[in-house]
Amino acid sequence: MKHLKRILIAFSIVTIVLLLALIPLQQIAAPAPLFENMAAAPVNEVRALWVVRETMTSPEAVEKLVKQANANGFNTLIVQVRGRGDAYYNARWEPRATLLETQPDDFDPLALTIKEAHAAGIKVHAWINTYLVADAATLPKSPNHAMYKHPEWLAVPRGIANELYRGDPKAPNYRDTLVSYAQNNKEELEGIFFSPAHPGVKEQIYNLWIDITERYDIDGLHFDYIRY
Repeated sequence: MKHLKRILIAFSIVTIVLLLALIPLQQIAAPAPLFENMAAAPVNEVRALWVVRETMTSPEAVEKLVKQANANGFNTLIVQVRGRGDAYYNARWEPRATLLETQPDDFDPLALTIKEAHAAGIKVHAWINTYLVADAATLPKSPNHAMYKHPEWLAVPRGIANELYRGDPKAPNYRDTLVSYAQNNKEELEGIFFSPAHPGVKEQIYNLWIDITERYDIDGLHFDYIRY
């Protein structure tokens, strides 16, 4: 019995050796690519930092944010230059932001950010809040704000649509009704919005981005608050 086991083991070993000898010694070639002429995708990693408007209200603040962004490895700044229908740059179409009222008139947050960031090899994208133009709790101060100059541009919530349908947008109570509704329905409304259906709004938004792209050396443009 033991002799038979030895024979079987020896036979098995010989069989395995023979099978291994049949396997080619060279490595199996890698399959050819499906698209041989396709170039490799460029590696352009974006490490972007969203910069809210409150952090760029002085030259010192702008210089600090660029230094911190550079120190932490960011290569793109997405800078909020329009918050609530106001401008954190020298705009042609909208009033200067209230948070900049203590700064000299020649202080341009966007221009300085571009200058400092580009010197550090960082790109700058302009970020605008498109349709949200006012917080219900804190109304704009400037009489040149679109909310006061063009109340007909404002979106009317469904809850007061019938009430304001035949109303005169230029009448004070028209705007007051909108503000009151927004203040009393904060769970539904974040504030006062432009109506994207109004031709004047479309032209205004177009003018804004043309103004920015023509006069500032930005690397991109972002539209936020498209909702209404």
